[in-house]
Amino acid sequence: MSEPSENKSFVLVIHHKGRTWVKEDAKWDADWKELGISHTSNKENKFMFDRSKALTLAHNIQNRAHTEHGVWEVFLKDEDNDKKKGNGV
Repeated sequence: MSEPSENKSFVLVIHHKGRTWVKEDAKWDADWKELGISHTSNKENKFMFDRSKALTLAHNIQNRAHTEHGVWEVFLKDEDNDKKKGNGV
């Protein structure tokens, strides 16, 4: 099996405070936590409350786009966003 290639895309499912976002075309070599914080901070990005629906959507996107690395999930904690906003230690 080959090593993951840099700059290849995947679908990222981001969970935070009971909400779930689906990020299409995420870059494999990016910091997933930072990518998640950035995506969830943008109020224009839609979210859903049902994790199973988000995962189904993500897999449907992956099947259509044929991303190299598939679908991955990241779970953000409250302190992750606080540190990004400068409120953390």
